Amino acid sequence: MLSLWGEMVLMVGTPIILVSVAWRVNHLAKQQLQNKDLP
Repeated sequence: MLSLWGEMVLMVGTPIILVSVAWRVNHLAKQQLQNKDLP
C-alpha cells in the first residue's frame, strides 16, 4: 500500500516539481533581462 502511494506521489509530484522549477528559472531569466535593459 505504501509503495503504491509512493509511486502515485512520484508520478504526480515529479512533473509538478519540474514545471515549477522550469517556471522559476524562466521567471528569473526574464528578470535578469529586464535588469540588463535598465541603465
